[in-house]
Amino acid sequence: MKIIMYSKNECPNCNIAENILKARGVDYEIRKVDENPEYKDEYVNRVTQLTGSAPRSVPGIFAIDNNRTTYIGSHRELTPFFGAV
Repeated sequence: MKIIMYSKNECPNCNIAENILKARGVDYEIRKVDENPEYKDEYVNRVTQLTGSAPRSVPGIFAIDNNRTTYIGSHRELTPFFGAV
């Protein structure tokens, strides 16, 4: 499984999510939406397709496993996704 996290610089919740991923030893990639407009568009399109509405904040976290994408949500949903710490 690989995690893709859409984030921004100076985002406390993004830092929390990254710390959770590091602690879990998960393979992850961070895509900074404030540094790359293509990542912002990709993030908005992915969330909109999966939920029917555009995201209003970051982080936006996705799990990719066997070519299946699961939208986890934000840092709040990350720990429950992996199970209790």
